[in-house]
Amino acid sequence: METRDLPNTRQILRRHSLARDPYSEMILTSANSHMLIEDIHTGIIPFSYDEYKSPNGVSLEPASEEVEQMICNALPSHYGRTDDLRGMVCGFVRYAAHVLAAYGKLDCEIVYYFADQERKKCMAFELHHIPHGIVHHVMGIPFYFDTSGEDVKKLSLFKRVRRIDPARLILLDLPSELGSPRRHRRLIGNMARLGQSVIPSFALEEMKQDKVEKVFDFMSYRKSYELWIASITMHLGWTARGTYRERSTEYFRLVRHLKMKRQMALLRIHIMARLNEALLKVGQVMGFNNQIRMEGLPTPEKYDELIVKLSKGELPFAEAWKTE
Repeated sequence: METRDLPNTRQILRRHSLARDPYSEMILTSANSHMLIEDIHTGIIPFSYDEYKSPNGVSLEPASEEVEQMICNALPSHYGRTDDLRGMVCGFVRYAAHVLAAYGKLDCEIVYYFADQERKKCMAFELHHIPHGIVHHVMGIPFYFDTSGEDVKKLSLFKRVRRIDPARLILLDLPSELGSPRRHRRLIGNMARLGQSVIPSFALEEMKQDKVEKVFDFMSYRKSYELWIASITMHLGWTARGTYRERSTEYFRLVRHLKMKRQMALLRIHIMARLNEALLKVGQVMGFNNQIRMEGLPTPEKYDELIVKLSKGELPFAEAWKTE
């Protein structure tokens, strides 16, 4: 449905001019932070699931073609819009996982579209991703700073505060097992800063000025860096695509592999739960009560069982590596 020219309720994005975000530039230009974000994005749902033609897939309950079409038109995705509910929901889950992996939280504004200028007949909705750093909270009250127009920019910071209707916001953060948003951003930021060069800045500066008093041990530095990566991502189970392969056993890497799968299953369930909460909010305005079900994918409990079997020697290594 084309909604571009319809009256709508958008208030945040059109009132905020985006400034340069050094954090975003840093995490996307550093190898390890970018690699972790990408692995969470691609690992949240197996790509084979998108084409999984089985009753155990993505469905709407109760079934409704009209509501299904509205949801397909509403969800943000890196892969564009389709009329396939499975494809759009999988695309949204990957989109949300990508933003959560980068920033630790995802804020969306529910934008309603109306058939009349009086805004009495709501005919469509969309979830618009609000870029990182725009929405703030004080005592649970969401607000943002209006930066639209030169007249507004002349006002004091306090007078530019605009409250946001909580009913129009979808706030999604990481599950507690994966860390708080602040802790996760600190982890990603530290990985990005240390990963921007193969040697520390002080050693590089000495080499530039030809003032090397003692030969820098690159191998020891690399070993420490790889062990540090393994340590700070322990709660995620990230294997760093074999970065520390030479310094770990296959059993250690297998446990991390299964734990990463478990954490992705946990994150996927968390994102779907918040998406259904958003649909409840929207349904109160648009008059529907449908929920999305995603079936046919492993649960965190399954991976817990596999890790226990592996520790007891009951799961062959080759079979464990094939686990999706």
